[in-house]
Amino acid sequence: MSSTSTSSSVPATTTGRRLRAAGWSLIGSFVGFVVAVATMIATGNGYDAALNEAAERRGVGLNDLPAEAIAPINHQYNDIPSGILTLCLILLALGLFLTGVRLATRNSGGLGKAAIAVAAVMPVCWLAVYALEYSIGVDEPERWFDLYDAAYDRAIAVSTVAGSLALLGVVVVLRRAGVARRTGLVVAVLAGLSVVTAVAVGAPPVVPLLLAAIVGIVMVRTARSGTAG
Repeated sequence: MSSTSTSSSVPATTTGRRLRAAGWSLIGSFVGFVVAVATMIATGNGYDAALNEAAERRGVGLNDLPAEAIAPINHQYNDIPSGILTLCLILLALGLFLTGVRLATRNSGGLGKAAIAVAAVMPVCWLAVYALEYSIGVDEPERWFDLYDAAYDRAIAVSTVAGSLALLGVVVVLRRAGVARRTGLVVAVLAGLSVVTAVAVGAPPVVPLLLAAIVGIVMVRTARSGTAG
C-alpha cells in the first residue's frame, strides 16, 4: 500500500502535531489491545485449556459453549485482580482508539461527531463483556445464564461493528483532506467486510484496531513528509 499517491500539500487542518498524534493513538490502540490479550493469556493459569476441554467434551466450538458449561470454569478461574488488570488494559487501548478518532475527525462536522459517538460504544461493550464473565463465575450463577447466552457474543460483535464504522468515518474525513487515499480505500473495504462478518458470524474484535493501526502509520508518515497520501 502506498502512502504517497499525490504530491500535493496536506491541508493545514490536518498537518503537524494533531495528525501525528492521531496516528500514534490509533497505532497505540492496536498495540495496547494485543498487550491486553497477551496479559489475559499469561495470567489465565489454565483457563483457556479448560474452555477447550469443555468444548471438546460437548463437541462444539469455543464460541458455541453455553453459559452453563462456562460457569464452573469461570468460578474456578475467577481471578478478579488479573481480570481487572486485563480490563484496564483493554479500556486503555480503546481510549487510545477514541482519542485517535477524535483527533482525526476534529472540525469535520456531523461525520466526525458520529464517528466519535460510535467509537465510544466500544468501551461500553467491553464493560458489559467483563460484567457477564464475572456474573456466571459467582456461587449461584444460574440466574445469569440466559442473559449471558443472549448478550455476550452480541456485545463483542457490536464492539467490532462500532470500531469499524468509526474507522470508516476517519477514512472519509482523511480522504477529503487528501490523506491516506489509497490506503484508506483498502481499509474502508476491509472495515465494511468486518461489519458484515461481525453481524453474520462474528469477527475478531481486534480487526478494526489493526486496520486503524495501518491508517495510523500512513498518518504519521504523512505528517512527517507534509504530503498527502
